[in-house]
Amino acid sequence: MRTRLSRLIGAMVVAVAASWLVTASVGAQARRPAAAAAATNARTADGHPDLQGVYEIATITPLERPAQFGTRANLTREEADAMEGYEAQRQVKNDAPLAADRGAPPVGGDTSTPKSYLEVLERFGGGAVGGYNNFWLAGGTKVITVNGEKRASIIVDPPDGRIPAMKPEARRRQAALLVDPSASEASAGAAR
Repeated sequence: MRTRLSRLIGAMVVAVAASWLVTASVGAQARRPAAAAAATNARTADGHPDLQGVYEIATITPLERPAQFGTRANLTREEADAMEGYEAQRQVKNDAPLAADRGAPPVGGDTSTPKSYLEVLERFGGGAVGGYNNFWLAGGTKVITVNGEKRASIIVDPPDGRIPAMKPEARRRQAALLVDPSASEASAGAAR
């Protein structure tokens, strides 16, 4: 009986000591200054900014700047409000229940001209006949804002906000890759 009691007391002492050590360790970690934690995580081993992570960039801002804005990187407040308002109205329409007695979609799908960046993305994603319904899409509701300015495009360099054309050598490599996908391995080996 005495042996059993001493074992029980010993086990309780070990459990209390272990919980005290864990609590002290966690408490010490919690008291670490936030600036020190941010400084140790802010750079990669080679000193570059550490941009690893998961980014959510649901936006109505197009990747490339529409031609109508030329080299103007920012939208006016009115232009941004109009874009955001249009998308809000479109979302209300997309969320509305469909009528059970609606007609069949047009042959060949929707061929109307998209009026917004998100409509273009939806057309690419689902094709003219449609794909996922909007419940599954997260296109965003706002224009990207940087330093208080509403951006006309995500791309800011070159100044026209457009993806530059491929160089002739890149076009040749891409054409070869489309003909023979294993060509990329051969060209990579030759470049070494």
